[in-house]
This record gives sequence, structure tokens and C-alpha cells, in this order.
Amino acid sequence: MTISLAEAKKIKLFNRVERKYKCTKNQLYLLLGSIKESYYLVTDIDDDDFIFKYHSLYFDTPEMTMFNAHENSDNHRQKIRIREYSDGEKFLEIKDKDESGITRKSRIPVDSYVIDGEKQWIDKNLMYDTSVLNKTLDITYDRITLVSKDKTERITIDLNICFHNFNTSISSTVDDVIIEVKQTTEHDSFIIEELNKLNIERVKFSKYHIGIKQTKDV
Repeated sequence: MTISLAEAKKIKLFNRVERKYKCTKNQLYLLLGSIKESYYLVTDIDDDDFIFKYHSLYFDTPEMTMFNAHENSDNHRQKIRIREYSDGEKFLEIKDKDESGITRKSRIPVDSYVIDGEKQWIDKNLMYDTSVLNKTLDITYDRITLVSKDKTERITIDLNICFHNFNTSISSTVDDVIIEVKQTTEHDSFIIEELNKLNIERVKFSKYHIGIKQTKDV
């Protein structure tokens, strides 16, 4: 069963609980086989492609304040990025995770990878000093997206993740597949049951955090 990318984009889930899992590609094939009748597969209406390319550019302060907040497991933390989606749309996005574990995403459309013209919006939404933000990490990856039949649950599956650190000029990759289950409230569902059956490990995983750690100067 499939659903178009245009229809899937209507399911925002900007305020959500996220659970992340790490698996091998072999485990992913087993998982997809077990859930294929219970979830919609998001496809491109033009060519039925279901693997979409994503590109994210992250920013931070010179002191790497946002990276360090994650490294120190601060209860309240934020990240800022420009993300280009598979259809070419770009958004300046701020992800805000509060003490309750709820992740809220705010975003505005942009035309380029430059944030200078969006200072007013950033000042309103980011709790860090916005005057010294620099680009820090470039991330590209392939994504498969699934949507529950009641359209209240979104699952993203990220593969072939590649990092490039602008401060160190070091690049790196991730061999694992990262699965993210996004819900309005954390509750059991069919895919959670299947993930547990396959002993797929639940993890704490931030692409930005992992990318910086893997590409730091030794």
C-alpha cells in the first residue's frame, strides 16, 4: 500500500514524541516484510520512487553550545538547520526538545543555505546567541517514510548517512540504519511490536551529535 508524498506532507506531527532504533540492512528487510500490509509506503507520484534524498546543514556557536548541550544530556536543548527535502523545498528549522521529552519543530521556507536574512525569526525561536552562528556540519542521507493507516504515526528510515564537518574538513559515514517512530504521544503500536520481536535496539541518536563526534579532530 502506498501514499503520495504530497498526501504524506499534510501529516505534520510538529509536536511529537520520538523513539529511535538502530539496525542492520538485513534486519530492515525483515521489518519491512512484516509491516508492509499495515503501513502506507510514501512514494513519489511521478515515478513511484520510495527512497528520497535529504540534505541538512547545521549551525552552531563557536563554542559548539548546541552540540555540548546534547553531549551533557541537558534536559532542554535545541538544534538549528536548513534542510532540503527530496522535492527541492528548503526550510530553516529549529528543533526544541524540552524537559518532558516532547520535540517541537518550527520552520520557515528559505531559498538558500544562508541564514543572515532570517535573524529576526531565529532570535524569536532560538535560546542561544544568534549573532555568531556558523555552519558546522553537512549531512546527506536516503530516507524511506511510512505512515500508519490512521495517519497519526510516521516512521522514517534513514540509510547511507554521510557527514562533513566544516571546522575540521573531516568526512564520515554511518553503516547502521536509523529508524525513527514519531507519535503525538508515546504508545505501543504494530511497528513497535515488530521492532521488539526482531530485537532491534532502541537507541538515543542525534545525527548532529553523532556527526560531530565522528568528525572531530583526533
